[in-house]
Amino acid sequence: MTKLFYSILFFALLAPCAKSADPLPAVIHGHRLPPEPDPKVNNATLLGVDVNHNGVRDDVERWICDLQG
Repeated sequence: MTKLFYSILFFALLAPCAKSADPLPAVIHGHRLPPEPDPKVNNATLLGVDVNHNGVRDDVERWICDLQG
């Protein structure tokens, strides 16, 4: 019974990790692009979403890389 309990606990702890796995980020000219932000969350404030904390909104950062690419 204890083995069954630990097996269930193990898989319960692994399940969120499997669901949160993001695809590999795109790399353009050596620059790793942040993921495309959710438009509703991104446009909720003027600062928008900046997951890599470089001071540039992620949608603007992706737009700039698209212009250069």
